[in-house]
Amino acid sequence: MTTSKSYEVSLEHIDVKSELHRLHNLANQNWEKEARNLKEFGLQDGMSILEVGSGPGFVTELLSSLVPNGSIISVEIDPDLIKYSEQYLKDKASSQYRIVEGSVMDMDFPDNTFDFVVARLLIRHLPDPIGAVKEIFRVLKPGGKLAITEFDYGIPPISDPDVPEGELIREKAMYAHKARGGDPLMGRKLWRVLKASGFQKFDLEAVVFHSGKKGIEWCYPQFDPDRALPLVKEGVISEAEMQSFRTAVERFMSSEDPFFLWVILMSCGEKP
Repeated sequence: MTTSKSYEVSLEHIDVKSELHRLHNLANQNWEKEARNLKEFGLQDGMSILEVGSGPGFVTELLSSLVPNGSIISVEIDPDLIKYSEQYLKDKASSQYRIVEGSVMDMDFPDNTFDFVVARLLIRHLPDPIGAVKEIFRVLKPGGKLAITEFDYGIPPISDPDVPEGELIREKAMYAHKARGGDPLMGRKLWRVLKASGFQKFDLEAVVFHSGKKGIEWCYPQFDPDRALPLVKEGVISEAEMQSFRTAVERFMSSEDPFFLWVILMSCGEKP
């Protein structure tokens, strides 16, 4: 998905299968609200769409449902994820699509090619986010839009009952993310990144994910303690801290009517 070591699918969970399950869950967590924002930003059926950092194809499938008469080109740098997405999308995509192996930093497309670009959970992993967004700017048509969806680790999740042990894990995950070349606070910088890259007519929305509608089990893949095991192997989290966190999550899950909430940010800019 990236040109840095900030994200590698094989290092993000206990195994690749578990991480793919989490990514599928994350793509579908609150797609209704994400889709609503994309339409508000200007996404319309019939457009030519560029999706950068398309990963295993889960978002590609959802995007295709919004533009059944349009077309999608998905750019992904990881050949293993490309193979997976090609198999996954065979009978699921609702529109024309094509997957291209390459980097968002240097795409082999002519200037002024696309109507709309989607960058979901990619920009914070890049060592040069402004350089990437400038390349996206190049391939957009005048009047075209870029929609970026990102987390900001400075916006903590909310749980009831509270799980204070999770705060230490989150802080150490932020440290590890930054050490690998990513920016865990990218969400708050999206507006400035768009502006520095030449975009105008900005917009910014927050999307709330929570367990109230679909239940706590639906959200569990996002705070599953197994996600932190790679950080134990790296020495970022101690065995004792890991066990404390696991016990706290088990206690939370067994409480009466547990509730979990977190926020992602969606920002948009237009090419003049």
